[in-house]
Amino acid sequence: MPLNQNIHSILIQHSLDVIIICNAENEIVEFNPAAENLFGYNKDEILGQPVQIIYESEEEFKVVSKKLSSSGKYEGRVLNKCKNGELKIARLSASLVKDEQGIVVGSLGISKDITKEIEKEKEFENIVENALDIIYTSDYKGVFQYFNPSVEKIIGYKAAELIGKSFLDIVDPAFTKAVEQHYRDVFDNKLIDSYFEFKVLHKEGHSLWVGQQVRTELNQLDNSKIQRFYGVVRDINLRKETEMKLQESEASYRELFDNSSDMIQSVEPDGNFLFVNESWREAMGYTEEELNKLNLFDVLHNNSLDHCKNLLNEIAISKNSPEEKVVYSLMNKDGEEVIVEGSMTVSLEGDEVKSVQTFLRDVTEAKKAEAIIASQNKSIRESIQYAKSIQDSVLPNEDEIADIFDDYFVLFNPKDILSGDFYIVDKIKSNAGVVFPVLIVADCTGHGVPGGVLSLLCNGLLKESFTRYDINSPGESLDYVRTKLINLFRSDKKGYVNDGMDVSFCVFDLENRRLNFSAANRSCVVLRNGELIETKGNRQHVGFTDRPEPFANHLIELEKGDIVVLHTDGYADQFGGPHKRKFMKKRFYELLKELSDKDLFQIKQKLEEELAEWKGDMEQTDDITVFAVRVS
Repeated sequence: MPLNQNIHSILIQHSLDVIIICNAENEIVEFNPAAENLFGYNKDEILGQPVQIIYESEEEFKVVSKKLSSSGKYEGRVLNKCKNGELKIARLSASLVKDEQGIVVGSLGISKDITKEIEKEKEFENIVENALDIIYTSDYKGVFQYFNPSVEKIIGYKAAELIGKSFLDIVDPAFTKAVEQHYRDVFDNKLIDSYFEFKVLHKEGHSLWVGQQVRTELNQLDNSKIQRFYGVVRDINLRKETEMKLQESEASYRELFDNSSDMIQSVEPDGNFLFVNESWREAMGYTEEELNKLNLFDVLHNNSLDHCKNLLNEIAISKNSPEEKVVYSLMNKDGEEVIVEGSMTVSLEGDEVKSVQTFLRDVTEAKKAEAIIASQNKSIRESIQYAKSIQDSVLPNEDEIADIFDDYFVLFNPKDILSGDFYIVDKIKSNAGVVFPVLIVADCTGHGVPGGVLSLLCNGLLKESFTRYDINSPGESLDYVRTKLINLFRSDKKGYVNDGMDVSFCVFDLENRRLNFSAANRSCVVLRNGELIETKGNRQHVGFTDRPEPFANHLIELEKGDIVVLHTDGYADQFGGPHKRKFMKKRFYELLKELSDKDLFQIKQKLEEELAEWKGDMEQTDDITVFAVRVS
């Protein structure tokens, strides 16, 4: 067995992912150990079987098969069926395998069981949607992005009415300064968790007290920056009113406490119960008679014993109520953990602590939700990082570029982990057998995950066009990719998805110093003797349009020393400067003209410096790509 074939076999056999290879008749010819473990078939009984055997239904298989036939690849979820009939949800990445003549000889599928992930997602969704508290997310500026249904029950607004509004829009004006100061401290100190109580405005006009727990998510690439906030808001209006009334009249304690939805307890410094309200008894399951025989430390969870002992000791010494909220765990009568949080009030008799009143709320489900959110965020981050590695692998490396162009630079700065921008440096062979260098710079709709997915698709379609004998120009290549995208994104017989890409496509004839150029909403810039020559492409993107036109081809004559520049709109669209405006294409071109007498390393360095100075502390607007080649 050749060495590389041996390595491939070892990788397949030891892969943690399921790998299945089929021949052209969809019969299984390779079934690695991970596949055996998942589906319950051993290799001897599955080889030669039609691959439909592991699909939940013939229709499920046809969906994948149709996509493979039309585009040569499939990415998405599938429903598989194991030998014992159990159904599994998997994330499948499959592609057709062709021989050197381009004839399909089979298919390769790599999948991962995500059944448990889907179950966790549904469980988390159920917890959030049915939570009694308001759960929301906002960006780092406090602009709301999501609310669960409880927002309408508590403050009267439907979730859709608040999405896009600022957090301060619903704060009672009397508390605006206090809230701003609190969250300014959170922002400045990059606090992960914070809690604050204040009043918000109900849709009907009145105000009510809420207690807000906020979890801060830091930027994955720069921990000095805040990405977004997760908030859990509880209606504490009754509790706050209760606290105020208790301060006015200790005689009204029991009546008010028993009407409170919060768990309220009063204990002596040694932990003996003086009083608990009805909400406390319902949550914990103890009768009045049983409580008379119990001490606070009898109902504390083991992991909270030391914490509560230290807390009561500190109160006995300081004679003051703790400033921060308290969080600890109780054990109910059934032995289940009940996580509570709240505030403490100390009653003194002379210089001695007479009792400690604690106003608690059950946050068990909220803490579980936090754990699920943390787990989901970790899984999402890992998935995005893995997707980035895939995206990076399709971009040419420095050695591959240097093998084609002697003098070049590329400035590639994605806005997020994944990029909607990409570039291709390759060689194509004409029908006459002549090899020409190719440079493509593209900007797909969106950025981040949506842009990254579309960039991989468009990258593959562009490279696919290189291999077609009926395509003989950059314009024909863009026409081909547009047709493929329209067919792929057609949502129904009447509707089309408008996603696509803006792109510059150059084929260099370096021997004769000229290039063939075609573009969609982009230009080719040539820097020559301090001047900038711009050749514009068609004013249409590569994707669905009501009135499509064939993409035009332009023949550009080059001279020795010319610098050919292709770019996306990210550099010119960056906000910044003294007035927080866009950099603009005109300013970008003037900068290129000023730098045209420099070497390419200096030009790239100056472009990066100018961009950083203009951007300042503002967020990056879009993905940025600038690719330059000097003609020798």
